[in-house]
Amino acid sequence: SKGDMILKVLDEKNKGKPRGDEPIRYTAMASYNGELYNSITTDVRRKIVGTYPEWQESYDLSDIASIYQFAMDGNYFYIVDIDSEYVYKVVRNSGSIEKKWKVTNPSGIGVFNNNLYLVDKLNHAILKSTLNGDTVLIFGSDSLIEPADLAIDSVGKIYVSDINKTKVYIFNSAGSCIGTEGSGRFSQITIDKKGYLY
Repeated sequence: SKGDMILKVLDEKNKGKPRGDEPIRYTAMASYNGELYNSITTDVRRKIVGTYPEWQESYDLSDIASIYQFAMDGNYFYIVDIDSEYVYKVVRNSGSIEKKWKVTNPSGIGVFNNNLYLVDKLNHAILKSTLNGDTVLIFGSDSLIEPADLAIDSVGKIYVSDINKTKVYIFNSAGSCIGTEGSGRFSQITIDKKGYLY
């Protein structure tokens, strides 16, 4: 369960440090090629742990203010730090920060076909950038009012939940709106390999 995963991330007894009483601020999950990772942000810890079910990898990211959401590819974690309004590119095998760039009021994040997609809540839009943060395209501002999260399917369609409009908008990789899905105030969404939207 998600609760078990959170406790695993907090568990430091193997390092001689008791967990203590830490209010949890954010948790997130991301996967790549079947590898599931979990993150947690408390007042004293920012960590990513992987992979399910053994959880042998652990990355202490205390230089980052928060891990609100993250996405990953074969080599990197891409982390939304909602507290400092930065996006971080972190090397997966070492946990070292390779690059960071400022994004005002970021939220959901996804990676597809060597591009990074990011919800820009302030501008009611989606940013499409290179994996180093160089903006390629801004789209959705003519459709979105209060975007919250995004998910990307196996063919590159981008699903964006809009809390104000109570639906999920679907965009192609060129930034054109090609439809809507569902009805509700969805703050987080995800999509599986078969194309089921959760």
